[in-house]
Amino acid sequence: MGSERRFPSHVVLAFVSGLLAIAVGCPAQAQPRVVAFGAAVSLSGTLAHEGQRTKDAYEFWKDLVNSRGGINIGGVPHKIEIRYYDDQSDATTAAKLVEKLVTVDGVKLILGPFGSGATFAASTVTEKYRVPMVEGMGIMQNIFDRGYRYVFTTISTTAQTYAPLFDLLMKLPEKPRRIALSAQSAAFPLVQIETARRFIKTQNLEEVYYGEFPSGTKDFSSMLLQIKERNPQVYIGTGYLNEHILLVKQMKELGVNLPMVVLTLGPTYPDFRTALGKDAEYLVSDSHGWHNEITVFRDAVIGTAQDYTRVFKQKFGYVPDSNQACATAAGLVFQLALEKAGTTNPVKVREAIASLDVTTFLGPIKYNEAGVNVKAFRLVGQVQQGEYFAVHPSAYAQRKVIYPAPKWSER
Repeated sequence: MGSERRFPSHVVLAFVSGLLAIAVGCPAQAQPRVVAFGAAVSLSGTLAHEGQRTKDAYEFWKDLVNSRGGINIGGVPHKIEIRYYDDQSDATTAAKLVEKLVTVDGVKLILGPFGSGATFAASTVTEKYRVPMVEGMGIMQNIFDRGYRYVFTTISTTAQTYAPLFDLLMKLPEKPRRIALSAQSAAFPLVQIETARRFIKTQNLEEVYYGEFPSGTKDFSSMLLQIKERNPQVYIGTGYLNEHILLVKQMKELGVNLPMVVLTLGPTYPDFRTALGKDAEYLVSDSHGWHNEITVFRDAVIGTAQDYTRVFKQKFGYVPDSNQACATAAGLVFQLALEKAGTTNPVKVREAIASLDVTTFLGPIKYNEAGVNVKAFRLVGQVQQGEYFAVHPSAYAQRKVIYPAPKWSER
């Protein structure tokens, strides 16, 4: 009893505080900081293929950045986490799930869904809650005509479609004047084709045929024979992959020989070229300024388009197209904005996105007040010898355009 030793109260308090720091502080410090993103993507339904590849594109960015320590936000590294929900290829569901991400899960940074319809719906939610959404798969101009401040795109919009194509047409030695058009009866293709029709009027060209066809069409013979009868020099078609594959097959079967066939979806996609084989030769597309082999644009995170293609293929086993590139660029835009803002506060992140003026592997990115990338550019490409090559503008051209295309019987 007499040997019992007592310590001063301040020493005891210091000792207890130290224990609390060990018990409470150290485990918390050992855990890396996290910055959370959310995305509603189509993992089932009619757009499941595209939705899964959108997720691949986001995962590519996440894994690449996390492997290098994460995003530096205010001097502190943050690992990226992305919470996904399946919107079942439905725009209304996409909006509901984005609202769940924001209000239930507490996610304040949103990566866009696949498609213009889902993007239009989801952006009403992000605008309501003042959380930024960056997307690369919604290009309809009406998304950006509502005065919204929290939606941004990495890609060119439908208002920018076809400018390089018609520039190319006017520079051809034999300038084509007779244009035929058709569109799949869906929102995105119909908006695209109207842009082409406006160019025809402004360039004083002749629209010799215009027609629409429903999704899932199995017989294009009536439309194609009418086009053949009108003898156009250029045919422009808007629609989706399966319909365009069948369209080209029936074009060959019926002997519809056209000097130039332009399809907005198809020639840029490796799956499309594989499905058609040699029948894809000479097809043209006006695409979103993306080509897998372009090396003129570079950033410190991903490198060039060529670098992106090589590493992406190693990771996922397929060659990325413009959709994946634009989606990955959405993550990159967030990364650059977070580093610039030094905070995850959604309003300040939105301000940082709006002030970006950068060059990325996808190309230049600078936003106007509507959230449109005003520096986005487009390429015209053509399938030659089984590969898709840029043919215009000349500054990025890998090959010269072949016009007129040989007749089916001469290929």
